[in-house]
Amino acid sequence: MNRITHYFKSLLLIELWQGLILTMRLIRHIEDVPFDAHGAVVALGNFDGVHLGQQDLTVAEAREILGPDKIIGISTHSQDQFLAALDTSADYIAIGPIYPTTTKENPSPVVGLDLLRDAKSIADRPLVAIGGINHARAKEVLAAGADSLAVISALYPWPEVLDLTSKPDIVGSVRAFLEVVTQ
Repeated sequence: MNRITHYFKSLLLIELWQGLILTMRLIRHIEDVPFDAHGAVVALGNFDGVHLGQQDLTVAEAREILGPDKIIGISTHSQDQFLAALDTSADYIAIGPIYPTTTKENPSPVVGLDLLRDAKSIADRPLVAIGGINHARAKEVLAAGADSLAVISALYPWPEVLDLTSKPDIVGSVRAFLEVVTQ
């Protein structure tokens, strides 16, 4: 099944997504943050933009659906993918995983800080570093050229035992992370 066919089959789920969209609108309290979802969901939900993986719609396809005013980002996992992303209308380019990550089942190979440094030297738009970035690594990633960081486990610490009573201190984790990157 090609991406376009897959995309249109996904449109059948739009009614289900509308409930999610309404919920996201209600809980979203940070302005100008792209929501990682299919282009049609973004368009219907009036989100600020979409982040695309290598297996998603192309940037051109997403731009056609969303128009010129939405933010579109693209993930890259190699120098070739990064160079190809420079030839698109993506508003930002994500590079990673910078370090080994545990938040994806089958992550791409680690690209490290060298690709980030090389990319920064030729980038004409913001770079987002992703993958395995924690409190201890954040400053070196920013120093290597990242304009921003995409983090999950640094902000959402998984409890050792996951059950209904688990209450990770997300607010505390966010505060601690911000303290590190703003020093």
